[in-house]
Amino acid sequence: MNELVTYQHGAQHHAKAVHYSRYYTLEQLKQFYSTASLGFICASFASWCLMSFFIGQFFAGAEFEAMSDWRTIQYVYAAMGIALATSITFAEVVLFNSGRAREYLLVMGFSVGFSIFAESAATMQREQSTVSFKSTQSEVYKATIRAVDVLATTSTLTPAQIQLSRLQASFEEAKKLGKQAAMDALQARILRLEQQAELEQANRTQSLQNTISQAKQLEYDETKHQAMIRFLAEVLGLSHVVSSALLAFFLILTFKICFHYLGSQRQLNERAISINTGKISASIESFKLAPSSGSQAENSLQLPVIQLPVKSTGIDNTSENSTVYAQAELAKVGAMVSCPNCGNQFQKSNKWHLFCSNNRKPRADGGNCSDDWHNAQKPERAAIAQGRKGEGSA
Repeated sequence: MNELVTYQHGAQHHAKAVHYSRYYTLEQLKQFYSTASLGFICASFASWCLMSFFIGQFFAGAEFEAMSDWRTIQYVYAAMGIALATSITFAEVVLFNSGRAREYLLVMGFSVGFSIFAESAATMQREQSTVSFKSTQSEVYKATIRAVDVLATTSTLTPAQIQLSRLQASFEEAKKLGKQAAMDALQARILRLEQQAELEQANRTQSLQNTISQAKQLEYDETKHQAMIRFLAEVLGLSHVVSSALLAFFLILTFKICFHYLGSQRQLNERAISINTGKISASIESFKLAPSSGSQAENSLQLPVIQLPVKSTGIDNTSENSTVYAQAELAKVGAMVSCPNCGNQFQKSNKWHLFCSNNRKPRADGGNCSDDWHNAQKPERAAIAQGRKGEGSA
């Protein structure tokens, strides 16, 4: 069954190339091919860069902005990651350039799925780095950092601490002189100033902690995200990280669809050029499926790929007409097909519309291709029909 699906996709692709080769001039086909090739090369390079950025950075365990601080082993791992990204990109290029991605769903699922994940992650990482850079360049952030430095490094005594130091010196002097009343008065004031100094120190520590927390928040300010990410976060009620992932996913998915389209168009126009210049034939051999185990040989399926219209001649062309009949059966409703009997082109209106004329819609000469073809395939059918006509005339 997989072989049949593969054959049908290949047949449709070849039929489209045949149509292009007949509808467009050779110069137009070459122009289409050049344009698609240029876009395909650009898309391949962009895919490689995005994937290398993500995998290389992941393997190295550090951002590329800090490469000056890397160790040797980090460069080795980054090179391994880039080599891995290169191989995946090559597989993706070959798959998209073949124009037959639908035939390799498993390969496409893993390679393209991982590349979408990796490139989306790289896009998110780039956005995160941009937000972090914008945040640290903010004047508010810089002022907060300066305030932290001042609070953390200043050694200036508070007024309460200075006054406490003086009272403690007076207390020691009164103690030496033996003035108990003065000592009691000073002791009470010293207790009050110690409590005030402790409170001022606590306030100073709390202020430092608050300033540090504010600096951490400003170090990665969510308001520095791109406008579209902020819009998605507000409208959909999502976090900025989820909004960034959503935007990156649809961006990369659209890129992959265009990448596949460019590859298929490049391969299609290349085949059309080959058909136009006579390098390959517009028709190819019929495809045969070998019978499966347990089935009879006569049940083997034979399907055509592409056949040129067969004109009716006096020569026995039963096999050719059978081929065109099978082609008419496989054609979709609305497609232009060739009549298996006379070769005239007509548009297929329903599943059973296989001939250009029948009993309901006969030819101009009164005959119909449907009866003529079936009578030619089964002579006994024609004899029965002739007998019925004789009985009717009698």
